[in-house]
Amino acid sequence: MALALAFVGVFSSAALGGDVSLVALSGVLSGPLALAGIVSGPLALAGGVFSGLASVSSVSVSGLSALALFAVAPVSAAPAQSSSWDGAILEHSRPVGDAQTGSFFRVVGHAGSVVEKLHIWRNAGKDQYIRGLQLFFSDGSSQVAGVLKSQHTEVRLEDGAHIVEMTMWVSKSRIARVALRTSAGQDFAAGFDVHAAENLDSVPVSVGSGILVGFEGKVSDGISLLKAVCLKKLSESRVDSVELQAFGKTQGLELSTLKEGHADWNGTDYNFEFSGTEKHDRSTSWSMSSSNSLSLGMSINFAIPMITGASASASWSASSTTSNSISESRSEEDHWGVSFAVKAPTTCVAKVWRGRLDNLRWNGRHTLVTTDGATASFPTTGRMSRKDSGKVTVHCYADGEPNTPIALHRLFD
Repeated sequence: MALALAFVGVFSSAALGGDVSLVALSGVLSGPLALAGIVSGPLALAGGVFSGLASVSSVSVSGLSALALFAVAPVSAAPAQSSSWDGAILEHSRPVGDAQTGSFFRVVGHAGSVVEKLHIWRNAGKDQYIRGLQLFFSDGSSQVAGVLKSQHTEVRLEDGAHIVEMTMWVSKSRIARVALRTSAGQDFAAGFDVHAAENLDSVPVSVGSGILVGFEGKVSDGISLLKAVCLKKLSESRVDSVELQAFGKTQGLELSTLKEGHADWNGTDYNFEFSGTEKHDRSTSWSMSSSNSLSLGMSINFAIPMITGASASASWSASSTTSNSISESRSEEDHWGVSFAVKAPTTCVAKVWRGRLDNLRWNGRHTLVTTDGATASFPTTGRMSRKDSGKVTVHCYADGEPNTPIALHRLFD
């Protein structure tokens, strides 16, 4: 049996931040239609709005077929959801429990996504063994292993915190207790209480960098085998191939007057100095949509926008590509001054261009390098904000002649 599929539609780009795009699907499909991994990101069709990216695999197609997807600016949509974490950068911790009981499970986030919150469910009876896990990831997804029933403990990691210590206990072929401590000083425990676990053997768990990305193990009526899946200790975290959302050359720019002065003249020429100090802040901040724990110590290779121009006009220009930390800020003082011979009543004005770029979306490639030399990379995205000031310019002119500037001598280089 053949199934004809035709779909044509125009969707608003509100969710994409780009141009209105045409989506067209046409073709003839025969045989069973199998969809595997159909959505690599949220898919919403409501009120003419398309959000996310979709992919289709394992589909039998015969006859003429054509597929045209939307075309937008590089950073108008989030990058396609990355694949699973590369095993080369995962810590090889030893599983704890009974490997002969239960069915295998694996609840691990996509590359770039880490565990931000964890619900650990325990039995409500006398034996308070671990029954199930629910993991909440930094990309907004969640996964479940075992049974979410009876009582649960919530483990919520503080922003940017990682695990520094984890211990598990086993009783009667089940995980009886899980305890962990974070770099923020948080302590969590679930399962048997501390007194009930006194006579059980505790097993320390190797957590590598302490960045938890999931669990795997076996489950029957409870969790019988459990292994924490963490990233290895990291030696480098960097972002390359950054594409920044398009913005206007004069977007967010404002010309500010710093100081005005006047030189009187009584018929005798004299030398006049006009000077001051301008205090300003320059800053660049990058946020990531995935996880702040992955951004600690991260560098971003990018040409930072800077203000260039004179008193009449200014614009944003790209600097040379440099390695930047995720947050950079510095306060500076610029001393400026001019001198000139006064031959008529004269007015002087000092001005400076200041500018802000707020929450510009960016896409890039995040690369992690472990202390043993393993490397993995995956797409990432976030927001960038920039604050900058240009150079102070001074304009002096004889009263009544603002379009005829006076020759000035700079006091400072």
